[in-house]
Amino acid sequence: AAVVNCTAGAATTITGANIPLSGTGVAVDAAPTLTYAPAPLAAVNFPAGAAGAATTTIAITSAGAAGTGNTVLSACTIGAGFTPAGTVTTTPANGTFTTAVTSGSINLGCTRGATVQNATLTCTETRTPTVAGSPFTRTWPLTCPVATLPAAVLTPSIASGGSTAALNVTVGSTGSTTVNFANAAGGQAGGPITCTIAAPANGWTAGAATGSIAAGASAGVTFSFAPTATGAGNAVASCTGTGLAAGYTVNLLGNGVAPVVNLVTQVPSLSDIGKWLLIASLLGFGLVVVGRRQS
Repeated sequence: AAVVNCTAGAATTITGANIPLSGTGVAVDAAPTLTYAPAPLAAVNFPAGAAGAATTTIAITSAGAAGTGNTVLSACTIGAGFTPAGTVTTTPANGTFTTAVTSGSINLGCTRGATVQNATLTCTETRTPTVAGSPFTRTWPLTCPVATLPAAVLTPSIASGGSTAALNVTVGSTGSTTVNFANAAGGQAGGPITCTIAAPANGWTAGAATGSIAAGASAGVTFSFAPTATGAGNAVASCTGTGLAAGYTVNLLGNGVAPVVNLVTQVPSLSDIGKWLLIASLLGFGLVVVGRRQS
């Protein structure tokens, strides 16, 4: 505030900083100028993050107020484009800047979702005493980003360190078993899952890697067992992939079983000549028997 010293017979002095004076040297009212960061027309980007509410602010600095002069920031609204609708408030709450109020902010809110959202913030700036152009319209383009989805979390059908059901496979044949990997819903895609068999493989081989596993979906890796000898043939598989806990292993259990010999199939079949010879032999044997009876 200005300080006026009046002494009879002496000069009158006025002390104070940046005091607008009328032509007669009397202090007058002046509306402050508002400076914004980011400035009007500059892009305002909400921060990235998980799905849900996001906030950001536009800082306001006020300078040049005098007397009862004031500048009011009002009617701040966010246009169509945000779903649900964006939120906006001002600090101070009444949006009025004076000699006593020299800073504030526009406080903005949006809801991050599955797509990028764009809208426009519009505010009205009114200065009193008025100046040319007042009231002013201030606008900013706003961008609410796509929500960052949680990381993939894959859950295998057999816990790490667990074992598959034992396969009993005939030597010379092939059996298989599958371990499935389920991705949690609502997150990022997981996989692909790649599995390798540690030596000795004992007749086990790992199938091809899975593809990408979408949230809420599952995919499996198939392991094949082709024993070359009878008896136990076990192995350990290690699997890696996005969303799968590090160090995942599964024990593969198998037994080689001896082939079953079918005795019927081992008897050779008779050719046509053999059949006739057999018939002749039987007929000859029959004639001998008859002759002995008659004698």
